[in-house]
Amino acid sequence: MRKSLSLIVLITLLGCSKDNRKGTLSFQLTQHVEVISDHNQTKASLSDEELAAFTINVPGTDITDTPYGEIKGKDYILAIGNYTASAESCTQEASENSGNNFGCPRYAGTKDFEISAGGNASVTIPCSVANSKISVLLNADFLALFDKTATTVIISKNTDRTDRALEFGHFTVLEDSGNSAVAMTDASASASRYAFYPAAINLYISVTTRKTGATETVTYHLTTPVATRSATWHKISVGANLNSTSGGINVTVEGGNTQPVNNGFSIDGYRNGSVTED
Repeated sequence: MRKSLSLIVLITLLGCSKDNRKGTLSFQLTQHVEVISDHNQTKASLSDEELAAFTINVPGTDITDTPYGEIKGKDYILAIGNYTASAESCTQEASENSGNNFGCPRYAGTKDFEISAGGNASVTIPCSVANSKISVLLNADFLALFDKTATTVIISKNTDRTDRALEFGHFTVLEDSGNSAVAMTDASASASRYAFYPAAINLYISVTTRKTGATETVTYHLTTPVATRSATWHKISVGANLNSTSGGINVTVEGGNTQPVNNGFSIDGYRNGSVTED
């Protein structure tokens, strides 16, 4: 079961300046959290240190790439006018490069607000997950015909499989994964493997495997990309193609909890030119 983690950054404008052409801006950051549960791994909330590291920006002011921990409790005098405040947990580059290049969730949001003379105002910046989460599993049909120990799945940002090509392997059947095998971070099955990619890009998938009892592996390059979406968990499930007498594989993609996304696809291993084979 997976529930979402959402953060609300509350920027509250309090009081007014003695100068009726200006207003006072102060900051408060809070979080509203639901539990994430992925194969017995739970993260109930972000730590105070993680919250303090959020970067706040208000163009046209002295608040530029300023960690929340540094401005918490401070007041800023701003001229009357219109502004845009933004908050992010990390840069997009950092969200891809951390965790041995498998990345991390990136929370971000913006909100327009106005400073008026002699008035009070409050601004809420909703910070949601700005990137996409990717996981890979081998379903029961696949495990019945193919050797999971000889199976790897490569996900990349380009068709040559060279741009941030990440390998998913060490497939293990976990107690709460049904009859499917989940990609793990290592052979000891200490943690499930996830990757985080930017939203609104195409990802390309290759599957290398061999049938149980065979000695040679075959690589399938799926030519239909996965179109990533923000705040979406794209679950890539690899199965055996039971509808073709020539065999092969099929892949389905699910976003969110149980609803298939529009870019979900099922690929026949040998028909319609959807998969090329090495």
